[in-house]
Amino acid sequence: MKWNGPDGKKSVPFIVDTDKQQVEVLGTKFNINAYEDETAIETSLIEGSVRVTSSVNNKAVMLSPGQKSVLDGALVVETADIQKQVAWTNGRFIFKEEFLGNVMRQISRWYDIDIVCPPHLERRQLTGIVSRSTPIEALVETIESTSRVKITRNGRRWIVSE
Repeated sequence: MKWNGPDGKKSVPFIVDTDKQQVEVLGTKFNINAYEDETAIETSLIEGSVRVTSSVNNKAVMLSPGQKSVLDGALVVETADIQKQVAWTNGRFIFKEEFLGNVMRQISRWYDIDIVCPPHLERRQLTGIVSRSTPIEALVETIESTSRVKITRNGRRWIVSE
């Protein structure tokens, strides 16, 4: 589908390519989470419509508002938690029964630090809302108090333990 540019002339479609999928934007608000350290790519639709096509097998899905596609080998459509998906646009982290390993990867990217979390602790779950402007030290204290873990700093590296 092509969209009209500001001059009224037909323009090329707006397409977002990642290494494993293509999202064709059809007049919409959406969010794509496609980080190399995550196993899945999530595309969440807030309004409008998008077509998501897997580059792995050419399977395509159309999303409706409130849905997300998850590409983790297969391409599936699920109900999206829109508030959580776009929390970053409001300067927040929103964790709802989120695995500690996922939380640590998000924190690592945001604060540009290295975090080591042992596999046996990655499946612990956290729930909470935190401002992204919270100093890392205060965030670490909160995580320690709610998830029964200890997080110690060694330079740029933060180490999670029991």
